[in-house]
Order: sequence, then structure tokens, then C-alpha cells
Amino acid sequence: MSLAGFNPRSVLRQTSNGLLEEMFAGLKIPMDVNWSEAIETDVEPIFQAYQSLDEPTRQKIELLLRDLHSMVTESGQRSIFQQAIQIGEDDFLAELERFDSRYDVAMLTYLSKPEVWQVATRFAAAERVIGGRSSQRRINLPSAKPRTSPQHMKSFSGALSAFYSAHQGRGRQCVAEYLLRCENLHYVFASLDDYRKTFMKLIDGGNAFKRVCETHVFENVFAYDEANHVLDVYALGGKPTIGPLQKIFAREFLGIELPPEDPDAEPFSLGVLLDPKFRFPTDPEDAVRSVVIAAARVLILGSKEKLHFNPNVDFGPSSFQRMIERYIRQDNLPRSIMHIERVDLRFLMENGHEFTLSITRPNRSTIKSLATRDRLLAEKYLRQWGIDLASDCDAVSVA
Repeated sequence: MSLAGFNPRSVLRQTSNGLLEEMFAGLKIPMDVNWSEAIETDVEPIFQAYQSLDEPTRQKIELLLRDLHSMVTESGQRSIFQQAIQIGEDDFLAELERFDSRYDVAMLTYLSKPEVWQVATRFAAAERVIGGRSSQRRINLPSAKPRTSPQHMKSFSGALSAFYSAHQGRGRQCVAEYLLRCENLHYVFASLDDYRKTFMKLIDGGNAFKRVCETHVFENVFAYDEANHVLDVYALGGKPTIGPLQKIFAREFLGIELPPEDPDAEPFSLGVLLDPKFRFPTDPEDAVRSVVIAAARVLILGSKEKLHFNPNVDFGPSSFQRMIERYIRQDNLPRSIMHIERVDLRFLMENGHEFTLSITRPNRSTIKSLATRDRLLAEKYLRQWGIDLASDCDAVSVA
């Protein structure tokens, strides 16, 4: 799962030469580079040596560089520190504090603590999809203890495989892996075989084509917050797929039968934003200058029409209400028939910093993609304002 903006030259430039030398040595890849004379950030000699490698070796290195690139995000760095804390690597955490470059933090973890690296990359990848378009959240699950024994995980794998085989003709093989993210936050990564894919590949030095058939895997991610009885599921296929997957997870992993979902039990409630008196109250110690609605999509109940609002945020917290008042006057649309489907909230801080998060009903948000401090602040106020009706324990500080 690669991130936009990957460039091997950039990764090599932003990683210390000593760590790069150690990486190539550990992989037993000879590089035509005089490391003792190499100048930090002068990447051209290293990049040219990388380019001169044979194709299979260069592809191997590129995959690793992509992984390193994916781990320099906020979620990637958070995953590294969380996992190191989880397994009690205090000395290693102190060592990480010495590095300014996030690429160095990622590279040192890969080189020195493979057990941290392997788990952290899984969690970082999960954060990029949980809360996104193909992810759905269910709250108010019955209280239950996860069943994580090898026998239960094997049974879970079999149930997932049976579902996909019967309904989609794929997923005949499945491996489900359990990982504990932090206290009470349980993850299951399920890898299943996908449909066979055929593509053309250049061979013989680019002089001929060969048809190649391959079977890749696709992955579902289950994140269960035991303390708050919340389940996030990432899977392609929308509600027709995720609904049955929720039931399978409850039956096999939690040992319960999932009751019918309460249509009113949504993780996010946006109705408060239509209150003309609501002004996003905050605590002085958080130094929030203001919070504004930068954009909103509103459904008119009883019709198929939707209104798209892009308020002038110069009017502050009242910007959205000013636009609604204009529609009420011009089109006779009372707030009682308005239903907010999506909103972009922009936080403006006293120090000039600002950040934006999006919430789409019933169960999607971009909050996990925020920087750690921004995310924790947003989570606090979404709960206080009655917008976020569920929360998780993912609240570990990152250097």
C-alpha cells in the first residue's frame, strides 16, 4: 500500500548515510559507493549506484524504500512509538529520540527492531483505511471478551473464507492474524486470495512479451474497541459485504450473536451543527481561536435535493448559520427538514496553526489521518459537542 509522492531519490537523501550503508550491508547488496567520503544529503552517488543494480535487486530495494516512505507520516511514526512502548523497549525509545529525521526513525526501527517494524507497518496501513470510504463503524456492541486462541482464529479464517467463496467466488484461502494495539483495542488482519489476474510482461531485455497469471491477496481489517464496544471494519463491497462480516466477527471472534443494528445508533451525530446558537465552545487552556464549518452537504428531507455550503469563514463560527439563514429567507427551508450528510470542520489555533477534518454520516471521518496533537484535540471536542458518540483508546503520545 504505497503513498503518493514516493521518490527513491528523496528517501535516500533524507536518510542518514550510515543507516543506508547498514541497510545495504544487511541485505548483502554491494554498492559502488565510497561511504567514508559520502556527503550527507548529496544523494547522487548513492542514487546512481542504486540505479545500476540489476532489475530484481533494484525492485527489492524499491519495495523497502516504499515501506520506509509510508512510515514517515504521523500515523507511521505513531505506530512505531506505540509498538515500542507496548513491548517495553525503553532503551530503544530513548535512542529514537536522538533522531530528527523521520526517515532515520523508520530506518533504525527496520534495522534494529524487526519485531517492532513488522507490527508497526501493519497498524500504520490499517490507520490509512479505517475511517475511509470502504470502512464502516458500528457502536453499542454487546459486551464480550475477544477469543484469540489459534483455534478460534482458524475458525474465524474458515468463516471468512466460506462467506467470500459462496458470495464472490474468491477468498478460498484465508489467514487471520490477531494483534493487540493497546489495552482494549484489538486488531485482526485477514488476508484472502483474490481473483486471478492476467497481464503482459516484457521479457528478453524488452524484445518480447509474455502473458503472466498471478493470484494476489486482498485484506480486510477489523478493529475492535473492547472498552467502548465499537467495531470498525475495512472491506471493499460496502454494506452488503461489511454487514455479514460484522456478524462473522461477532460470532467467531467475540462469541456472540450480533443483534439487528439500531438505525439511530450512529457513531457521528451532526444535528447540533444546525442549532443557530451553537458556537463550538472550547476550553481556554487549549488555545483554540475558533472552529468553523468550511464546507457542508445538506440533504433536504422528503426530496432528493442536496445543498452544498461553502461558507465565508471570515465570519467565524457563525459563517455556516449565516448561509442557512439566507436559504431560509429565500427558499423557505426550515432547519427541521435539513439533514447534514457531510461536514468539514476547520480548527484555527491561537498560534496560527490550523487543521481540517471531514465527517461523513453515518460512520466515516478523516480524524485518524491528523497529526497526533490535532487528533487528540479534535477527539476531545467532538465528544464534548456530542458529535462523536464513540471513541477508542488510541491515544499515545508521539515524539
